[in-house]
Amino acid sequence: MGLYYNLPVFKSTYELLRRILILTQNFNRHYRFNIGDSLIDATFMLHTLIFRAYDQRTDFSLLQPAREQVEIIRLHIRLLRDQRQISIEQFTDLNESVESISKQVTSWQKAMKNAPGRNDVG
Repeated sequence: MGLYYNLPVFKSTYELLRRILILTQNFNRHYRFNIGDSLIDATFMLHTLIFRAYDQRTDFSLLQPAREQVEIIRLHIRLLRDQRQISIEQFTDLNESVESISKQVTSWQKAMKNAPGRNDVG
């Protein structure tokens, strides 16, 4: 098995998770234990899906759920901004990170779909 933790997308996701863990400590109690925990779980799931996709390099089907997790994370971040749990600067910073991860996952998915020797049926 290769060094998945050297992948740029894995590093980006890890950094996003680290920042989210720090941010959620400052949320109001209600938001910390509802939206904050859900956001942390979604980011962990994204991180896990990226690991699994790398581990099973011949099966790019795990990248679609990863893209869905990215959208779930975006929704959480927007909701936190709307509820004034994060500043506009934090919102912008987190969205830039999420967008970078989204582009990396999408590019990876396209590369896997177009890989030589791929025999898709249907």
